[in-house]
Amino acid sequence: MLRRMAVRFLVVGAILAFGVTPALAGPGVGLSLGEGMMIQDDVELSPLNAEAMVYWSFANVSADLGFLFTLEKFGVKEAELVTIRPGVRVAIPGICYLRGALPMNVLDDFNYGFLVGVGKTFLNLQALKLFAEVDATFMENAKFVDQFPIEARVGLEIGF
Repeated sequence: MLRRMAVRFLVVGAILAFGVTPALAGPGVGLSLGEGMMIQDDVELSPLNAEAMVYWSFANVSADLGFLFTLEKFGVKEAELVTIRPGVRVAIPGICYLRGALPMNVLDDFNYGFLVGVGKTFLNLQALKLFAEVDATFMENAKFVDQFPIEARVGLEIGF
């Protein structure tokens, strides 16, 4: 039973990783804007932010390094104005992509967490892509559950 489940997991993983549709392998850059809501005891608007990302894609898997910049300062400490977000995206061909990342605030007091998200490419001209994404971030300084922002992002990717 366990062996059959392991084989199925490997087959599904290979299909997702290497895909049933051809994908370009190589580097790229992306830029997106995001805003959302901070959920704690009550709900409040989170600051507008921009994410610059460099990535390397192979088939349907993309390793990326994002730099998140807070564009508005209300309720944000100076140390949280820049967050590094290394992560991975896995495309499910024809449906969407899933994103996972490890956000880290490295200035002042070190803070880390994890990000989960789902996105969709709406315009795919191979070298140029327009996408939308919804993310939730859970940080250690908030004990991963006390507060977390859910944000919507819209962006543009350029592959080389």
